[in-house]
Amino acid sequence: MLLKTTYKVTSKLETLYTGGPVVTAARSSTSPQASRVIACAREQDVALVSLSTGRVALLLPGDGTDLTSIVLHPHLTRLVSCHASHQLREWNLSSFSSSSTTSQEEGSDTSSNNVPAPEKTWKIAQAFVSSSAYDETGTLIAFGCTDARIRVWEDEKGYYTHTLRASGAGVITNVVWAPRTTAAASSSLVLATTGSIDNSVRIWRLAAKEMIVKELKGHSSAVSAIAFSHNDDGDDTVLV
Repeated sequence: MLLKTTYKVTSKLETLYTGGPVVTAARSSTSPQASRVIACAREQDVALVSLSTGRVALLLPGDGTDLTSIVLHPHLTRLVSCHASHQLREWNLSSFSSSSTTSQEEGSDTSSNNVPAPEKTWKIAQAFVSSSAYDETGTLIAFGCTDARIRVWEDEKGYYTHTLRASGAGVITNVVWAPRTTAAASSSLVLATTGSIDNSVRIWRLAAKEMIVKELKGHSSAVSAIAFSHNDDGDDTVLV
């Protein structure tokens, strides 16, 4: 007699990333969960992926166009997705608690999760966002755009505090905030750095009359990444 055995599927591998932006919460985050989650593009949607399980913990639907940038709040309470349609969508992730991650670790299906609607949507008509970053406090978002402008957004109140023009820069390829806890950037003198396709890095001081503090040249191609070193003597160095 020929016996057949059937097996019940207990888990499945799913697509996590299909190319495009990938982000984590800010390094300064005090949220334990923030260090265990990344946000990335999955087709035209945003996938929040649990690093402990390798599963999609939450899928945020896109607007039908490609994602150009994603930015996560340092405490993982908010996410803004930027799209090729020039639309920006802000999502409230407060309900995305440790209990939801735990359910993923137990193998629950992400398709059964309640998909939140964006809390806020708006557009930048003149250009689309090519790079974005929250500051350490989660108060300001800098949007680097394809029209050589950096738009600084006050997230809670919902308005632009500054529009910075980097003349001749072209596409803004990278935006990074200087740590506010350092000598270089106090709460009243906020520093941001931007890289662009004109091979330059610009340092901005938002509270100053002359907002461009310094322009760093020397790259032979577009600036693809910027980081600050943290030294015990209070000196902060821009690494590009």
